[in-house]
Amino acid sequence: MCEGWTAHDLVAHVVVRERRPDSLPGLMVTALGGLTERVRRGAARRSFPHLIGELAEGPPWFSPFALPGADEAANVGEFFVHTEDVRRGAPGWTPRDLPAGLRDQLWAAITRRGGMFFAKSPVSLVLQRTDDGEHRPAAEFEPARFGTGDEVTVTGPAPELVLFAFGRREAQVEIDGTPAAVTRLRETRFGI
Repeated sequence: MCEGWTAHDLVAHVVVRERRPDSLPGLMVTALGGLTERVRRGAARRSFPHLIGELAEGPPWFSPFALPGADEAANVGEFFVHTEDVRRGAPGWTPRDLPAGLRDQLWAAITRRGGMFFAKSPVSLVLQRTDDGEHRPAAEFEPARFGTGDEVTVTGPAPELVLFAFGRREAQVEIDGTPAAVTRLRETRFGI
């Protein structure tokens, strides 16, 4: 679903993100994006199996992702979304039935980091989870709230809400609010 990129390009992106901390600022600061893209293209010259091997090794000691807790906090959502980018880019895909523990991790990731994802929201955004967790039913999860203004509720399973937060328009969620507020929300590009 990352138009113009292959699975090889995506794995090069993730490897560079973990192994080249000097290129991280370009992921968030447009003016520095050229360096990040040059580093990613350089990594993409390595074979797909080689890149997969590097990814499987985990982050090197000097990577911010090697800090205790950083890998889980930052990579659960990132790895899930990029896996879905590849899966959902193929015809005939269907949503996966993920283990409840992983769905809980994804929900935690979006509720903890939602302020970063939804900083540009032109509305008061309410995320309502509809899938059960490992230890409690969906009805017991408090909605996550971000932003101000007209209220728009985005409802769906935790994995789909994560895809929505990362700006994937293919996320299978329901969006409810006034027509004008929903239009403003749909016109906003989310993600980091």
